[in-house]
Amino acid sequence: MASRFHIAHYHWDAASASVTFDYVCDRYGAFSETIRFAREDFHPERLEAAPGLIRLAQALIGVSYYKAAAAPELILPDEVLSAQSLGAIEAAYQDGLGEFRVRNGLAHPGVLSLVGRAKTGQGCDKLALNQEHALVAWGGGKDSAVVRHFVTRAGIAARVYSVATSDRVKDVLQDTAGGTLNFIDRRIDPRLIAANEAGALNGHVPVTAINSILLSLAAVMRGAGQVVFANERSADEPTLVMDGAGVNHQYSKSYAFEALLRAALASETGGALSYYSALRPVSEIWIARQITGLDDVARITSCNRNFHIAKGADTRWCRTCPKCAFTFLIFAPFLARDRAELIFGGNLLADTGLIPLYEEILGFGTQKPWECVGTIEEARTALSLLQTRPDWQDVALVRHFAPRLSDFDRDGHYKALLEFKDPHHLPDGLLQEMMHG
Repeated sequence: MASRFHIAHYHWDAASASVTFDYVCDRYGAFSETIRFAREDFHPERLEAAPGLIRLAQALIGVSYYKAAAAPELILPDEVLSAQSLGAIEAAYQDGLGEFRVRNGLAHPGVLSLVGRAKTGQGCDKLALNQEHALVAWGGGKDSAVVRHFVTRAGIAARVYSVATSDRVKDVLQDTAGGTLNFIDRRIDPRLIAANEAGALNGHVPVTAINSILLSLAAVMRGAGQVVFANERSADEPTLVMDGAGVNHQYSKSYAFEALLRAALASETGGALSYYSALRPVSEIWIARQITGLDDVARITSCNRNFHIAKGADTRWCRTCPKCAFTFLIFAPFLARDRAELIFGGNLLADTGLIPLYEEILGFGTQKPWECVGTIEEARTALSLLQTRPDWQDVALVRHFAPRLSDFDRDGHYKALLEFKDPHHLPDGLLQEMMHG
């Protein structure tokens, strides 16, 4: 363990359209991460009026390096960041690293002190951003595709962006997009990889927080007033509850973190930048019903094995991981069986070897998988719906789990999961388009 982790210097490089963030860990030494933007997006002078925004970005990206030794002190620049930004940073390093701490046998929440005073006064003036323009996040899966569909239908002037950690990841993302995709490139410091190989602590980080702040930087440099993500309300359900507290693999996708980051971004831009998730009011069941009616369904992938930095899957769906299993389950009620098998390259509900995994997904195990899967209610509703579908009801796992769902209120849960619910931060035009979609 380290004793201190410093958010150090940063510098822009016009020749490569990049910014490099420096960090210092008093156990593993210096780290640097370089972020490259498209040249047409690179206008760092537009960030000069919002100095806290770049420091917020540096701190949130720094969580990837902090975890190597999980120091109890996080050293931040004095009087640059707003109190709201400090709140978002603390949440990312605490709740955002909950899974990391639990799986590494560390105390959760961790002992963490933020060293660095919040700025005083009114903060920056409101930036001149076009509120009709948006940067929309693309992750290659069902959620991104549904958001892109409805944002476009709502008439928002949108550019679609992905954050990529390697050329291979960029290729996969581009393949799933089926259209124009803009990139922000992260290059992880090789010294972190070397430290991990030498025994440094490693594990899950709140990557949605990192991607969100990077799109926010690009939005301000482009002059766009909205940053739109695709995190649904099921992200609020914890993966497990330990000592009365939830530990959530999807914490940085949760409404709690969205609200914190939204407040931080507003404070650092004078209220000009609006950050929100377009899927916050809806369930995975609603999303599945939408995506299975779009052409994108044959192109997307939600399997994380496609997004490894150096190597990954040879197909869109590995058909063995929790995300593949959950996605297949919630898609199935809205697809003919042969269509589902064609898209996924097989029938996961016919694979009895996946029974232990589906027990976790359906809430019959000790905890949900450490993965971005939906709620237990959503999974049980999907399986219960399959019991009414003639081409699905005799599939092995549908039959296997049917007795355990005999008292499940299928119709009641299905109706509830198709409803739009608060809280959320969607603009009214987009909300109405989705509600009538």
